[in-house]
Amino acid sequence: MSKNADKQGLFGHRRPFCCSIAYTNLMTVNSCINPWLIRSCGLLLMLLAALYSSKALSLTTIPLTPGDSYPRVSPYVAFAFEEQGEVSIDNIHDLTGWTAAGNSPINLGFGRTPLWIKMEVEASLDNDKRWWLYIPYFALNKLDLYIVQDGLVKSHQQQGFDFPFNHRGNEHRNYQFPLDIKGKAIIYLRVHASGALYVPLELWERDSIADHREKNNLLFGAYAGVILAMVIYNFFLFSAIREPVYLAYIAYVSSYFMLMMTNEGFAFQYLWPDNPNFNTESSPLFACLTGAIALDFSIRFLDVQKYSHILWLLLRAAMGICILLGGLAIAVDYDLNFIVNSLSVLFTFVIVVASIHCYQRGCEQAFYFMLAWIFLLTGIFVFASVMNGLIPSNFFTRHSLLLGSVCEVLIFSFALANRINIIKSEKLMVLQMQKQALNGLKQAELEIYEVAFKDRLTGLPNREQMTRNVNKLLASDINNDRLHLFIIHLKELQAINKTLGYKVGDDLLVKVALTLRQECEAWLSNKEIGVQFDPERDLGALEGTNFVLVVEAETDVMLEKLCQRVLALFEKPIHYGELSVDVGVCIGYSPITTKAKDFDGLLKNSQVAVEAALEKSLGFICYSEDLDPYSEKRITLMADLKSAIVQDQLDLYLQPKLDLQLQQITGFEALVRWKHPKHGFVSPVEFIPLAEKSGLINELTDWVTHKTLSYIKFFQERNLFPSISVNISARNLHQPFFAEQVVAALKRKEVDPAYVVLEITETAMMDDPNKALSCLLHLNQQGFQISLDDFGTGFSSLSYLSQLPISELKVDRTFVKDIEKQEAPVIVETTLQMAKGLGLKTVAEGIENEDALVRLQDLGCDVVQGYYIARPMPFDDLIAWLSHQVGYEALCFEAQSSESGPRS
Repeated sequence: MSKNADKQGLFGHRRPFCCSIAYTNLMTVNSCINPWLIRSCGLLLMLLAALYSSKALSLTTIPLTPGDSYPRVSPYVAFAFEEQGEVSIDNIHDLTGWTAAGNSPINLGFGRTPLWIKMEVEASLDNDKRWWLYIPYFALNKLDLYIVQDGLVKSHQQQGFDFPFNHRGNEHRNYQFPLDIKGKAIIYLRVHASGALYVPLELWERDSIADHREKNNLLFGAYAGVILAMVIYNFFLFSAIREPVYLAYIAYVSSYFMLMMTNEGFAFQYLWPDNPNFNTESSPLFACLTGAIALDFSIRFLDVQKYSHILWLLLRAAMGICILLGGLAIAVDYDLNFIVNSLSVLFTFVIVVASIHCYQRGCEQAFYFMLAWIFLLTGIFVFASVMNGLIPSNFFTRHSLLLGSVCEVLIFSFALANRINIIKSEKLMVLQMQKQALNGLKQAELEIYEVAFKDRLTGLPNREQMTRNVNKLLASDINNDRLHLFIIHLKELQAINKTLGYKVGDDLLVKVALTLRQECEAWLSNKEIGVQFDPERDLGALEGTNFVLVVEAETDVMLEKLCQRVLALFEKPIHYGELSVDVGVCIGYSPITTKAKDFDGLLKNSQVAVEAALEKSLGFICYSEDLDPYSEKRITLMADLKSAIVQDQLDLYLQPKLDLQLQQITGFEALVRWKHPKHGFVSPVEFIPLAEKSGLINELTDWVTHKTLSYIKFFQERNLFPSISVNISARNLHQPFFAEQVVAALKRKEVDPAYVVLEITETAMMDDPNKALSCLLHLNQQGFQISLDDFGTGFSSLSYLSQLPISELKVDRTFVKDIEKQEAPVIVETTLQMAKGLGLKTVAEGIENEDALVRLQDLGCDVVQGYYIARPMPFDDLIAWLSHQVGYEALCFEAQSSESGPRS
């Protein structure tokens, strides 16, 4: 055989490999040892034998005598490779390099070069028995058998796993060639394999081969029966215990069985007989699946993560590599098979190391694991030795792989059954430990209760316990109409903590709690009050600076007396060491007659009352919906506001602006008003924040803008050109396409944008300066005037202010109030001078009298507005008022008409 043939034998093959932890080791031994050692040594011995005897290649004729059989034909055959081009039966005599096979089956490693085998047989002329040439090996791609007698080809048969199964003409997984021979004949067999050139040859009589095949099939059937029994048995174990390791074992055994069926030829015979191409893909597919599942089963069976996290990661990585190699083996040529098989040895080594490591760490199951692998590996190496002719071939050695696998399956099943006892023992131990722990838990429950339901400092019931107590009272339906929940708030405690330290604050809390408990027991249980007070139920400490008190009181007088007693109790400072500390108390309470039906609702209402008492500097106050910013009234107003906008039920008032230089009205401010059908007049201070919170501000601004543009259109049609200011919310500036919508409305009304003034507040600009600035620049470019309202109440810098496209500053009424009484109104004067320096018009709002107007005129203010000039008024009233103003005499006729208002 040439060097080229050797290279092909090593790297030019395409052999279905077995990547499972069991079967791949057989192929690894065969692929690593056989191509180099066995093949080279065998050829060397054959060469020496040929030199020793010139008759070494003389074939011995095989007599086909009735009653005989030849389970090993190797000593009677010779073989040669097609080294120089393709050889056919017609030029077979030109083939040289024939070599005697010897006593071992022909096993020449991996190679793609076709191999020719020849033998001589002789059957008596009166022999009526039919003989069969039997090849008990599945993975040969193409076999051509020729029978030559008297120099002529008597018959030609063709088989192989490259052809559909029914191409064979007989129902058997291995290859059988019927030999119809009388007299002497030469049999030529051309073998082409993309994997191992392993060609075991046997000669059998027709009757004998049926018995031989039946024995082999029965053996594999018994193996399949054992596998099925173990799968069913372990499935019932899984159903009882619900441990994933049993499912992993079932998956491992099932995948290994499919791998054995594939490599023994049964899968081709029964599962895909019409798809021979799948033969080359099925073996690596099931092999890698088996390898990955075997690794997963090993991890679960040995509980590797419990004993070594690094080893667990290593096995998981091996699983990933196994799956990756499976994909490569399917996608690429078989040239990677040698590497894949070599890596399988590493996987086996890792599993063995894992079992030894876990056994040393005290894992009892690892002993069964190692024992099972000893049987399997023994079967693998025995079978590999038979294939390479190192030990004699008999029934047991030929089937050592199946026998070793059966032993492994049975040992694992026994170990998994024994696992139940181990689990029971562990559970019993856990139960005993739990029983011991329960005794400790019962003792600890009291301590836990103290921590969970008692305040750490005062020992009073905490919020969780008070929630239970009050909700239980509410559920009892006893005197619920008289139940009230009080919050007693210590106003100065936070200041005490910051000034004197939290230790002092904690000690004061304890003193206050003790005082409250003692006094409440004395007050509430006397004949004057006449209620049943339980300090463990009705008095509690909330987080921070609040105590909670639950009282049943029949009259408001009784409640007021209780509040006054509590306030009187803490009017005097509390003595702490040498200090006298004033804790400061205020009280808020809520009756059960409110819509709060549980402790949390009552607590929330009482807290609202406390905040109101603090805001109004009162000692105590009772909750009402008017105090609550989240009351039902406000929620109702939100819903009604949307309807009012849609149905045009709002009113737009206009307040005139007086130009101090021209001494005439030059503009107005649009102010929205709402008269609710149920609640009457609703102040903008109340419903505009609701609109902003609910998202209705965008719709409200659209309505105001639409009305304003209608009014401007009305004036311009009469050759009057006052400007009208519209207040813009911060949410409007952040609304996508707000500027585009305003511009579109302007174009529809055909109004000059120079007479539309958009007022924004300084604080609105600070919410998102970049977005607001971008929107205002766009509007200013379209011709709108921009006015900065409430100037001086925010905190924006002058550098940022200079970037705004504003044309007007409005001085807030806070600074204008009582300006006539101020000797030096520095803020107003500075603001007016700064605006003049920036070239901005100034508007002062809140003018209440003539003195204030004169003072602002002296300071250089441009425009003023306020009640002294005119109050905001509906459009019809405004027209009547304007008809008497300079420059608006043309409106006299309009003032007399009842249809004076513009239609929007």
